[in-house]
Amino acid sequence: MSNKENLDLVEQKITDLYLFLTKEEPTPDDEIEAREELISLFSKFRNLNKDPAKIEIISEIFSDLKAWDTLDLWFSETKLPDKIASLLNMPQQLEESSKDKFETDKEKDGEIRESQEIDLTDIFSKVSEQFQGEIDGLKGKIE
Repeated sequence: MSNKENLDLVEQKITDLYLFLTKEEPTPDDEIEAREELISLFSKFRNLNKDPAKIEIISEIFSDLKAWDTLDLWFSETKLPDKIASLLNMPQQLEESSKDKFETDKEKDGEIRESQEIDLTDIFSKVSEQFQGEIDGLKGKIE
């Protein structure tokens, strides 16, 4: 394979891992494995890349990956997602996916609230019927 093909392959693997870590719900074990794989991939990426501007950010990401304590912070809680997205020219995709996620979360919240309101209405009516029955029973005893 040519240098360009290798570079594209490594970049695609980084992108796939990035998307997995940011869009899916990785377990702590997934993040530990992803960290090790990202370290390996960024090492290759740094060696294959000839662009001086990118080499600096690749080295910075590589250092951040080495320092990242997966048991302390989730990937999404570090600065790595922004740096990797910037390197791979993915900020627009991030904004779109963030908006989609926000809208999806907002819809889910609305659905939850609606279902809770329905449940509360049912509960209030049942409780009211029960108390009305007890009140009627006490009236009967008093008379």
